[in-house]
Amino acid sequence: MDRRRRRVLGILIALAVLLAGSALFLVSADREASPPDGGAVPTPTDGPFAEVDEGLENLVEERATWQTPTSLAVGKSHRIGLVIGDSGRLRTRIDELIEEAVPREASPVKIGPNVRVALWVDAGDATVKPSEAVDQSTGSQIAMLWTWFVRPLRPADRMSFTAHVEVPAEGHTFSTDIPLSVPVERTVSYTAQQIFTNWATWSAIVVAVATGGRWLWKRRRGKQPEESTEA
Repeated sequence: MDRRRRRVLGILIALAVLLAGSALFLVSADREASPPDGGAVPTPTDGPFAEVDEGLENLVEERATWQTPTSLAVGKSHRIGLVIGDSGRLRTRIDELIEEAVPREASPVKIGPNVRVALWVDAGDATVKPSEAVDQSTGSQIAMLWTWFVRPLRPADRMSFTAHVEVPAEGHTFSTDIPLSVPVERTVSYTAQQIFTNWATWSAIVVAVATGGRWLWKRRRGKQPEESTEA
């Protein structure tokens, strides 16, 4: 009986030692994971995206507004513009540069001290030529205008343009694309040109077919056997 008690007592002592060791291990691990002085867990400030995040924080968000006619005409040159910031400060210049300009709100864009803007369009839809850029910003208010000459090459219900905005900052370049859709109307001269082009094309096809048919007819006649005549 004493031997049995000693065995049970030994098992209980071993369990107590094991539990005490586990508790000490958990307390030590918790101390290592916890920040000193009960503060928040520090986040790493170094890394490949740290400079990018810092550059983004230094940019300022401004509204963008397209200034364009209600519609464009195929084959004719029009000037369209993009304003970043306060359009009111640029109202006079907008009226001078863009005929019948109608404002169209676009998505906000983040900018910095240096901004580059290019207008993109499919080469088969229109040609684009950069025009005048105006900067009437102050220390506390941004007002910038970019304009381009656009010449549509075909009519369209919705012709798509894209203003590609690039902002260099902190050794990186941050880009934003601002879309625009404008209807392009058909003109009398464009329709007449299409008719003439199609007429010339069909005339050439008809002439080619007629020439080929005449050649085949002559060749076939030349191969027919001559009729024999009996005396």
